[in-house]
Amino acid sequence: MLPTAMRRGGFRAISELGGRAGWLAEARRRTAWAAVLAVLAVAVLVMPGAAHAAVLVWAGSANSSASPGVWDIGTTPNWQSASGLYTQPDTQGVLFDDTAGSAGGTTSVAVGAIVSPKSVEFNNNVYPYIFTSQNGGAISGTGAVTLVGAGSVTFSLSNNYSGGTSVTAGALTAANDAALGSGTASVGAAGTLNFTSATPTVNGLVGSGNVVLGNGNLSSATNLTVTSNSNFTFSGAISEAYFGGGSLTKGGSATLLLTSTQSVYNGGTIINAGNLAVTNSACLSPAGVTINSGALEVAAGYADTTPITFNGPNAALQIDANQTYTYNGTIAAA
Repeated sequence: MLPTAMRRGGFRAISELGGRAGWLAEARRRTAWAAVLAVLAVAVLVMPGAAHAAVLVWAGSANSSASPGVWDIGTTPNWQSASGLYTQPDTQGVLFDDTAGSAGGTTSVAVGAIVSPKSVEFNNNVYPYIFTSQNGGAISGTGAVTLVGAGSVTFSLSNNYSGGTSVTAGALTAANDAALGSGTASVGAAGTLNFTSATPTVNGLVGSGNVVLGNGNLSSATNLTVTSNSNFTFSGAISEAYFGGGSLTKGGSATLLLTSTQSVYNGGTIINAGNLAVTNSACLSPAGVTINSGALEVAAGYADTTPITFNGPNAALQIDANQTYTYNGTIAAA
């Protein structure tokens, strides 16, 4: 016989339920509700925009590896977490690693909407990622883009995210003038940042890694503008993909300090605003420095033969205190 249970844990005594038949009816009711709740729980997992893991991993499995996978909002289930495949709800961080490539998914990504992830991280070591725009799609929002793997990533689309770009390791190619949004670019010692479009702009440059200007197929020179309204120091090397393929322009009201002795770019150095501070002549293009406004700041003593053109009344040469600057080049005024 079934025991007569007093109230405990939400169960009522059999006598209160009308005997054995009442107890069985109550048991069936509870079983039915449990089944409904289970169905609802599954529905929550697969609904677009549902709360998933803190970071979703790109799986690319909704598309073949021969065609771009679509990154959109709440439509294409190209994302993976511990519980299965999901659409991207546009509120979480996203991770691109070797998961897609190793499982036969695609690592060519077409951004098909204005997406605003909390963060974008790349930890790919084997499979390269290439990003394009579809239907005006772009990476937006306040999140940052970070590369920590040894692999390569190419942004061929215009983005407007403001959280900055950090290349701790690996190589990021910015193949669009606005590929890196509006934030600061940081390049770690193990990282390389390639600019292959004609006139890219970054809002500040920091770090000790490598910056390469120009398209390696000799088809496009790159004039990189670094706009700094806060002071930045970059100790890495600035080079070019081919001779004459790269030039550097300083914009913004603050100071950009360059310190590398390994920089080689032959397209020229231009100062449009603020100070470009250097510690040696290798920081400048041997083709010459043109100062339209602002100053070329000598931050450490060295000897220089780089041609300098002062193009206007607000152009200046500034030698910091206690520094010796020996100049044997050509000075022109335009």
